[in-house]
Amino acid sequence: MFFYTIIYNYIYYVIIVGNLKKGDGVMGKKNIKTKPKYSNFQNFKYVIKNIWRWDKALFFIATLEIPATVILPLIGIYLPKIVIDSVTAKVPIKTFIISLTLPVLLMILLNIFLHAASSIVEVKR
Repeated sequence: MFFYTIIYNYIYYVIIVGNLKKGDGVMGKKNIKTKPKYSNFQNFKYVIKNIWRWDKALFFIATLEIPATVILPLIGIYLPKIVIDSVTAKVPIKTFIISLTLPVLLMILLNIFLHAASSIVEVKR
């Protein structure tokens, strides 16, 4: 979750705040200072490089947490398909249970990993 907060802050400050008129200060007064202009990719690279520098374990956890967060709902979408296909094909109960075992186990393991990863990130805060 810490990684998501960093990405959210990056998106907010670079994209939303960056889209304000350049040079507009408080109450429309011009700012004297101008900051160097960087691209979104350069800023993202800077954030990732600093996360790597600060805590390598956090970087790896966040890197693994993103695909796990994506795969978990996909398995949840796939489970009803397995059930409907098994019922319409009138497969035996044993075959039905075997076909559900792998996706359910994968969901359980991914949930355990996500909870463990979030608790590790919370401890590091």
